[in-house]
Amino acid sequence: MILLIKNELMKLHASKKIALVLSILIALPLALLVLIKSWMPLRERYESYLEYVLLNLNTVYFLLTIAGILLASKIISDEIQQGTIKQLLLRPHSRPKILLSKYVAILLILFSGYFLVVIISIALGLPLFGADDAARSIGDVMQLVLFKGIATIFYTTLAFMLSIVWKSSVLPLTSSIILFLLNSFVTKLIAMVFKKYAGFVVLTQLDLQIYSTVNMGYPYFSMLTAALYVVFHIVLFLIITSITFNKQDML
Repeated sequence: MILLIKNELMKLHASKKIALVLSILIALPLALLVLIKSWMPLRERYESYLEYVLLNLNTVYFLLTIAGILLASKIISDEIQQGTIKQLLLRPHSRPKILLSKYVAILLILFSGYFLVVIISIALGLPLFGADDAARSIGDVMQLVLFKGIATIFYTTLAFMLSIVWKSSVLPLTSSIILFLLNSFVTKLIAMVFKKYAGFVVLTQLDLQIYSTVNMGYPYFSMLTAALYVVFHIVLFLIITSITFNKQDML
């Protein structure tokens, strides 16, 4: 299994996709720092480096989710269209293992991206902004990584499932990105239509930050149950993906 994951990471590295994603993630904190500096004196903008780290995480969430959707929608469908998937299936590895190795490789890249941004942001922000904010802690940063990470995994898994079901990358890519970009609008629409039962539509639970605010969130859900509800759908998507992939004739 580890060898399969390593093989997938090497494939992605060879295609320059990892290098492109990491280059953008490294440049992002620097670019935001330049913008902040040109807008307002650094010490007046943030009370501590943690505010700067949180800003970068909120920004990189958008980029990493788009990257996850792109990778997930193409990692299998491209091999199906090119016929290279047959070479993998002829080897002594089960289809679920092949599928899981590709999925895990994508998640490793995404969460490496999140933690890379955290490390760079701390390295840049600490000497410039200081650490005087008593209202924030490194726990807030890790909590935001968890909140944003779950949503990133959801959209990535959705694109991964659709690419297997439809055997293409275009429709999964476009539909997942549109759903991601319009999530705020869709969530409000669902809340208007379903009212107190809106929380049972998983799209409304992707922003777990609402549960950290008093009197926010949806009825019948807490932060923990909302997170578990999203995880349940992620697992469900993976089960559908595995069953579909096992039944498809690719030889």
